[in-house]
Amino acid sequence: MAVWIPTPPQADPPLLVVAMDFGMKRNILRRLSSYGCRVIVVPAQTPAEEIVSYNPDGIFLSNGPGDPAAAIHDIPAVGSLLKSGKPIFGICMGHQILGLALGSTTFKLKFGHRGLNQPSGLPNRQVEITSQNHGFAIDPNSLDGTVEITHLNLNDSTVAGLRHRSLPFFQSSIIQKPVLVPMMLIICLPNLSKSWKRIVDFPINLLRKLGRDW
Repeated sequence: MAVWIPTPPQADPPLLVVAMDFGMKRNILRRLSSYGCRVIVVPAQTPAEEIVSYNPDGIFLSNGPGDPAAAIHDIPAVGSLLKSGKPIFGICMGHQILGLALGSTTFKLKFGHRGLNQPSGLPNRQVEITSQNHGFAIDPNSLDGTVEITHLNLNDSTVAGLRHRSLPFFQSSIIQKPVLVPMMLIICLPNLSKSWKRIVDFPINLLRKLGRDW
């Protein structure tokens, strides 16, 4: 299968991230590369064995259009990737596919979440104003005790972010603008693995320069 490997800046050593492309925005690849990652992009329906063969530091499940439950080849592939123990982060479509691989179900939203000014967080906790663009959501009643909800869309209380309680799997339905991917990692997982912590070093340092202590 064809892969695309952008040239990252020099890093010692560079992190290797395999990105499954379900309809990804190119700027996400630019940002990952700018954090010192070497990114290998593989198409949807790539077998888990091929992804694991790259021995990545982390696996990224991208955004994309469509019904996640229709990704009948990718859900079992991601299920197999979960057994690898590699850190996995899914956004939007990838968030929903990861949820399905963890045993949850999805449903179609009546109107969908489109555009800016979508409040996300948890009641009585810090709230982020986010950009979202999806028509499906994870059913919270289908989640088992191993998964924790980190974010809700506060307009309708649908699931906007999840993390596994003991394993390095985490996900968000929020659209990733230039710095939003690492920002979500910081907010969702204070105890990230060292590999994923290195991915978010840039925005952490930027926020410190701006005087905000995360």
